[in-house]
Amino acid sequence: MRDLGWSSHFMTDVGNPLHTGNEVEQAAFPWVHFAYEDYVGNNWMAGYQFKNVVANNWEYHAVYSPDLTTRLLAGFSKNYEDTVYSTIFFYPDSFDSNQNLRAATEACLLSTAKDTLGLVKYVTD
Repeated sequence: MRDLGWSSHFMTDVGNPLHTGNEVEQAAFPWVHFAYEDYVGNNWMAGYQFKNVVANNWEYHAVYSPDLTTRLLAGFSKNYEDTVYSTIFFYPDSFDSNQNLRAATEACLLSTAKDTLGLVKYVTD
């Protein structure tokens, strides 16, 4: 179970679009990354209640290779990297009400949840 915990942490980490690139920009403006993580945290059980996206999901993506699944999830979330970064960077006072940011976050959380359930099934089958 400890190994499953480590594996799921490394896999789910790339479900955050800001963990898939823009290293130079994020080094220059680290507040964007922290603002996004705060945004997700602040809306986890309040506001948009992102927790429900994960908690209400019972679908899983079949996992045949945890490495490949992690790479695919990173590619999926990277599609939202520019949306997340640009929205926060250019609208620092209003990004929290941006519906594109919300949709991107929910899409990444849902895909991450499905991959995580698939990983659990892979390990326990």
